[in-house]
Amino acid sequence: MRATMPDKPGAGTDATAAAPPLRKPALLLLPGWEESSCDPHYSVLLAELRDMGWACRCVDLSDPSAPNRPRETATRDDHLQEALAACDALAGDPAVDLGALAVVGISYGGYLAALLSAMRPVQRLAMRAPALYRDEDWHTPKTQLDKEDLSVYRLKRLRAQDNRALAACAAFQGDALVVESGHDTLIAHPVIENYLSALGRASSLTYRVVPGANHGLSRPEWADAFRSLLVGWLVKTPATPAAAPPR
Repeated sequence: MRATMPDKPGAGTDATAAAPPLRKPALLLLPGWEESSCDPHYSVLLAELRDMGWACRCVDLSDPSAPNRPRETATRDDHLQEALAACDALAGDPAVDLGALAVVGISYGGYLAALLSAMRPVQRLAMRAPALYRDEDWHTPKTQLDKEDLSVYRLKRLRAQDNRALAACAAFQGDALVVESGHDTLIAHPVIENYLSALGRASSLTYRVVPGANHGLSRPEWADAFRSLLVGWLVKTPATPAAAPPR
């Protein structure tokens, strides 16, 4: 008769049941000034990422119904604080992997994403047609900024020390993606060059152009091309650990 050995501790239990659940990579989306999460191409993007297991959050910077922040009086500081609050709320989700935080910014949102990367532990920074603004008049409502002056400013070759957003990019050591529209009449190519030059310390830097596309990607094929490019980059680029910036 075979002797029966006593069970070892834990024997007969499902080892996988005791394993902690995998945490989700997180993505914060900062659309452009005239855009929102309700735009079809962003809705499709967020739905696709959520289906792939991402935790996503979008900030509607131009939402006219936002409490205590009329669109006409909102400043860049107001919008940056909103972006930071949204990032903190996303990071506060216990299901989120804080080592895999991605921030995606479009146009004005790209400018804010660059600033945010210096204030929170962002591992992946993606900017499409990122805008650029003078450091001066930081507390002036965005709607009151001189557009003609901005157009001139965006033609200048700037160093990282010349601009707060570029300085943030110069300090960024995660993975970066910069996407330019091939026929952008709002964000001049020198702006893109300034951002690319500033990202010299990034762990990896990917630069892509959507051929023939305008600033707003008004044709479905342009929006689809950007979405495919972005998702492919997010999936194929492992998050590079980043030190937590001071809050």
